[in-house]
Amino acid sequence: MLITREATNWQVVVPSKVNLFLEVLGKRPDGYHDLDTVMLAIDLCDRLRMKATQSTELGLRVIPAPGNRFEKLSEEDNAWEIPCDRTNLVIRALEAVRQRYGIKMGLDIELAKGIPSQAGLGGGSADAAGAIVGGMLAWLGEYRAVDAAELASGLGSDINFFIQGRSAGASQGNWLARCTGRGEQVVPVPSDWSIDFVVVHPSLGCSTQSIFRRLAESNTTRSGVLGADAMFQSMELKDRPTMAKELFNRLSGPAAAENPWIDRIRKILAEEPGVLGSCVSGSGSAVFAVVETAERAKLLADRLKNQYPVRAYAVRSWQSPSIGQQLSTFNA
Repeated sequence: MLITREATNWQVVVPSKVNLFLEVLGKRPDGYHDLDTVMLAIDLCDRLRMKATQSTELGLRVIPAPGNRFEKLSEEDNAWEIPCDRTNLVIRALEAVRQRYGIKMGLDIELAKGIPSQAGLGGGSADAAGAIVGGMLAWLGEYRAVDAAELASGLGSDINFFIQGRSAGASQGNWLARCTGRGEQVVPVPSDWSIDFVVVHPSLGCSTQSIFRRLAESNTTRSGVLGADAMFQSMELKDRPTMAKELFNRLSGPAAAENPWIDRIRKILAEEPGVLGSCVSGSGSAVFAVVETAERAKLLADRLKNQYPVRAYAVRSWQSPSIGQQLSTFNA
């Protein structure tokens, strides 16, 4: 994420993510699934602006991000139907922060959405992470990293990545991490390699619960999967073709069984020059492809939007300092 301050307002820009590797290891007693996944943040973003108020209200309004029109691609398309009540993770995250510290003040929140929902891109989780960080800064005047990680873990599986997914080190670098448990155990991996992608999101989304249910009913074998270590090795070598061939998501089959657009998109991408490999992100329905160059990615995204009822984005791996590094500049 990227944090800035404007007088008494805090602004947090949060990226989305793709899963370069995702293996489901089994179901846990608490109903969640144990995962082994490699997440990489990409520069398709939402933006939160927050300001503390004297009322007790958490007032959330949702607007399109610059360049976004909240366009519906079909009747079943609900990618931009974003609630403003407690069903939104932003409100639940801020309530958790208030409860943690006994805060009575309210907050005025503007959420500018550029990340579609039901895409597997982590937009809701990223927003919750931004709300935790921004809420702490607006109410407490400081960021408490240990508390933020605990709050994130209690709210969802991917939120910790957007808080802890950047290794401390150089001022610029990717948000790249291996995430285990149900996704909340985050080990950042140093990387400064810029990777270009096309992300394609059809009008029909995927339900995470339904996809995991389909997985449980399937007879998917785990043989022949190289694993996360192979992915990291190809990334360390900056070997784009090999890295693209090692993309893997255990949920791809169940997601494609629920949403016919997924296989259709992957077949379209496989025939495009400059596309090195593709995969489903999370539980879908977005498909992302590794592309040779940024120029090819932009041309392909524009053409796909014109030819098919899909959203298509030319994106790159997101780079910014860690939260601690950013906030240290405010106190310098």
